[in-house]
Parts: sequence; C-alpha cells; structure tokens
Amino acid sequence: MNCGEIIKTLRKQNGYTQQKLGKIISVSQDTVSNWERGKSLPPTAYLRDLAAALGVSVNELLGGEL
Repeated sequence: MNCGEIIKTLRKQNGYTQQKLGKIISVSQDTVSNWERGKSLPPTAYLRDLAAALGVSVNELLGGEL
C-alpha cells in the first residue's frame, strides 16, 4: 500500500469524510483528496497530526504495515 491508499483506508476506518479529516488537521478537502490519489504527499509539518488523527504512527502512515 502506498501512503495515499493508507490515508484513505484509515480515514474510512475512522468514519471521517475527506472534509472532516481536513478540518481536524487544518487542510482543505482537496488537499486530502490529492494525498489519497497520490497527486502529492503530506508535508512533514502535517505528518504527526495526520497520524494522530488516524490513530497510527508516522511510520505506519508512510507505508508500514497496517
């Protein structure tokens, strides 16, 4: 799984919409969508908050085993 697939899977497991996850970590829905589709990667400044919101470690978020 790549980072975008992991974000999407975890977002859905947590019951978040892209909009809700974006609000939690202070980014737009379009930004979350771009991450999930592999158009961009989350900047390092957001990794800790994103991982915390999704309930995983940064390593898991970046391509570790779920």
